[in-house]
Amino acid sequence: MISLDLLDYGKNNRIDMKITKYVNENLAIIVRVLLDYLNNDPDFGMEGFLPRDYLMRKPQECRCLVDELYELILSPVLREYINPKYEYLLYTILQWWEDCSDNPGELLPNPINKDLFLLIANDPYYLTDDGENYVLKQIQNYESYYYFCFYDHDFLPSQLSKMVTIFLRNEELFSMFFPDVNLSDYIDVMPVDLREQYLGRLQMYPSLPTKLSPISIENGVVIELYKVLCKFQKRVVEFRNRSETEISNDIHDSIAEVLKSKYDLQITREFPMGRAIKTLGETDLYIYGDEDYAIVESKYIENFLDQFKQLLGYINHYFHFGITISINKKYKLQDAINKIKENLNNFVDDDFKLVSVSDLEQQYVIMSVHTIPEDKDKCMPIYHFILHLNDAERERIAKEARSKTKATS
Repeated sequence: MISLDLLDYGKNNRIDMKITKYVNENLAIIVRVLLDYLNNDPDFGMEGFLPRDYLMRKPQECRCLVDELYELILSPVLREYINPKYEYLLYTILQWWEDCSDNPGELLPNPINKDLFLLIANDPYYLTDDGENYVLKQIQNYESYYYFCFYDHDFLPSQLSKMVTIFLRNEELFSMFFPDVNLSDYIDVMPVDLREQYLGRLQMYPSLPTKLSPISIENGVVIELYKVLCKFQKRVVEFRNRSETEISNDIHDSIAEVLKSKYDLQITREFPMGRAIKTLGETDLYIYGDEDYAIVESKYIENFLDQFKQLLGYINHYFHFGITISINKKYKLQDAINKIKENLNNFVDDDFKLVSVSDLEQQYVIMSVHTIPEDKDKCMPIYHFILHLNDAERERIAKEARSKTKATS
């Protein structure tokens, strides 16, 4: 199933999943009709569903995408991310379905059943401040499907053209504006002229050495994790209801593939290591390749000092660096940064002496450097990230805006 940008899958996850299933059932019926046309009518083709250039270069792949999209929608496993090719295809299928309809009131092939309707209608969780059931309104409005079925619209020609153009002009500026976007995922749906320029730019880069240096890998892992957390923070409503364990799972799933493809590294969850009071402890995330690289500890920011000491207890002289991720649902961002810096600067331990505390080029990332007991000449860098999930100010101003809109309507 495709996840819906309409829901946060937190407190009301059980009902959220029922809503998601209902929407995906509508999508499945629409895609199934298209498949029937493609399978039964030899004159019916894929024109208009995918970019012309893509259809000419890879016609069989384009045709298979429809079957794959259908299988994806029918799957009981919730997808938090789908490839931009599927997003593009789904969007054009929704447009095609609307163009084929003579009655806008019948665009949704599967009207919501009474039980689900009442379940949503009677749950105050889905009410806005003005008493409107926003979710119920959206899932019964076909036009809304163009929005809540997609996390963003970066795959559409206008937005994609802008992103590629910015990349071609200034790659650093692109990374700043779109830290979570990998343009290579969009190659097949790019406008053909920009696609050729983008591929040409990629060919200008020298091939990576067969084995990257440890410092290159260290910098790369930090950047990739930074991108993942930036992406998560765009979905603050969804993530603020998740537990430490769920967030660690999300980080693992989001970064595992890129660490393997770019740096030939593996990442695993809850790896037995180090010392606990009575038994071996388990790291939240363990990153390794031919050698040990990093340990990642992810905890609520209130427990930062315990988290930090736990990391130091796990890490040894064979590792290259450590990472803490402080999940902040309580403090303002600057207060959270100050709390971490204060804890670091006040940390005193003869075996793990503090060498320095500094801010990185990546915003809101702090690096502390420490000696280690096994080798006093070796310094161990620890990178401290904040997953900022406190948006109380934005929530307040949004409520005020809705109240003002109601008063003037």
